[in-house]
Amino acid sequence: MTHPLHQPPGPARLIIICLLTAVPLALLIQMVGFCGVNVPVHDEWHLVDMFDRSYSGTLTWDYLWLMRNEHRIFFPLLLLLGLGRLSHWDLRWELWANVAIVAAVFGITAWQIVSTSRRLPGRLAWWLLPLVSLVFFSLSQLEMWVWGITVTNTMSVFFVVSSTLLLANSHGRTGWVLGSLALAVCASFSFGTGLAVWPAGALCLLGLPVTQQRRWRLFAFWFLAGAICVGLYFQGYNHNPARYRETGFLETWGLFANYFCACLGGPVSSASTNGAMWAGVLAIYVLIGLSWYLVRSGAMTGPQLLPYWVLAIDAALMTGFVAVGRFRFSAAQAMSSRYVIFASPLWVSVACVLWFTMASLRAGTPRGFERGMRLFILGTLTAAIAGSIIFLNVWSGDEVVGFREQMLKHHEAAEYMRGEMHTQCDYYYMHRLNPKPDMVRRLVPILMKWKLSDFHDPAAPQATLYWQLPSLR
Repeated sequence: MTHPLHQPPGPARLIIICLLTAVPLALLIQMVGFCGVNVPVHDEWHLVDMFDRSYSGTLTWDYLWLMRNEHRIFFPLLLLLGLGRLSHWDLRWELWANVAIVAAVFGITAWQIVSTSRRLPGRLAWWLLPLVSLVFFSLSQLEMWVWGITVTNTMSVFFVVSSTLLLANSHGRTGWVLGSLALAVCASFSFGTGLAVWPAGALCLLGLPVTQQRRWRLFAFWFLAGAICVGLYFQGYNHNPARYRETGFLETWGLFANYFCACLGGPVSSASTNGAMWAGVLAIYVLIGLSWYLVRSGAMTGPQLLPYWVLAIDAALMTGFVAVGRFRFSAAQAMSSRYVIFASPLWVSVACVLWFTMASLRAGTPRGFERGMRLFILGTLTAAIAGSIIFLNVWSGDEVVGFREQMLKHHEAAEYMRGEMHTQCDYYYMHRLNPKPDMVRRLVPILMKWKLSDFHDPAAPQATLYWQLPSLR
């Protein structure tokens, strides 16, 4: 229901909002086009075997279902296989797929914000869209934007966020719940962090505005589906104590907490480990405090805030899953730019709650010193978040040139291997492409055989379509 004091932005304001929202995406597109090269890097070399099987006609569903380390990345592999078949594994297609997936995450979040803004007074909430765009399309995620294999990360975030937001807006309707469930299944088999969708969804169900009987039926149904998916996920899981112990974070909870908080603060403070840790703590504090104020003051109801709590829960759980497996690498490793996307929903949630609080103060509090101070404090917090992200984008912009040079070195290494010396390629060139030079030495002939990636020939044979794979045995 639209709030009687809601004021949709006029044509001029709407154009300004759209232009400001498009700026981060435009800069990102320019950066990806500038830095992207058609050469496998690091973990992308593990995909060569999949394409070799695809072109030779020996690829099976069993192979795609296999667990990679602690991750089951079935759906990302389907996407990568489809893109690779269409482009002869031009890795730049994967970079654009990442951009498109994150754009879809932004679109879902923008739909949620616009839907909520209609129930609030004024037009202030519409100005959230440029800030949310800045969070999701931030250049501080540089490693993710130039490394195609991170499609596992972006697909995981997309399915988790879309599933839980759909559930939060379902009001218990069967079709919406089933749609959320389908997205949750996709999240489970996209990356390890995708399993966060089940506890996040369960918490969301507890806050739905439905009868108690309906709530427990939905909860039981969700729990059963989650148990089946988790069981399938860990089918054939090989415990490797030499890699890490799954319960190790309980014994060294201090290291885990540092890593977790640093990862949460990454979107606004990836240049400083300590700053990121304190930013993560502050984000949780602000979100809880302002949510309590909005509900207690009657400005918003629990169901209206539920989608934003769910976004924060999504981020906390996905970041926690990352921390469980990586915390022993120290909090500094949590600053890796490929992990920023997991914490981004938290900062979107914090920004939204801040702006909703300012909108309620502007509409419902008489003019005076107290109102002015509250708006000043909230405005300062919002400006600090936006300023931090803008600073990181500018700071990352300086890194783009260096990253471009690094990616061109990868291209140079591939060019070196084109020649007659590729069978005796030295350690220097191969180490640019993968820390394990022997792997590069073994896999480059496969790329040349099928004319894939930088060795592409338009006359090369087509790969087997993934929908033509043999049935599961």
